[in-house]
Amino acid sequence: MKNRVYIKKVLSADLKSRSLVHTLLLSLNGENLNDVIFDFSDVNFAGRSFLDEFYNVFLKKHKAKVENVSEDVKIILDTVSRTQDNKSTLVKSKNVRSFKTVDDFCSHIKNISF
Repeated sequence: MKNRVYIKKVLSADLKSRSLVHTLLLSLNGENLNDVIFDFSDVNFAGRSFLDEFYNVFLKKHKAKVENVSEDVKIILDTVSRTQDNKSTLVKSKNVRSFKTVDDFCSHIKNISF
């Protein structure tokens, strides 16, 4: 059976910080987080930092569910979910130069024509 947690009742209607996620986690007191539905009814605002931490702690790690998420909050949550697993890649270019000293770098800059 899924346990429903009303975010506004436990935390606030305005969710601005990562620390609130840990407050929420502590309030669940060892409950099976895979069986939790987080209800965002009447939540007015959820910032990127809150949703980033919420996603990592509850959705990615424990596969919890969310319901009654406003369109504004859903847009940010979707953005967070799309950016979580993207790994930065180093772009290699043939036009990259290295310099041993600052003087070598300065000399190179002086010789660039614009």
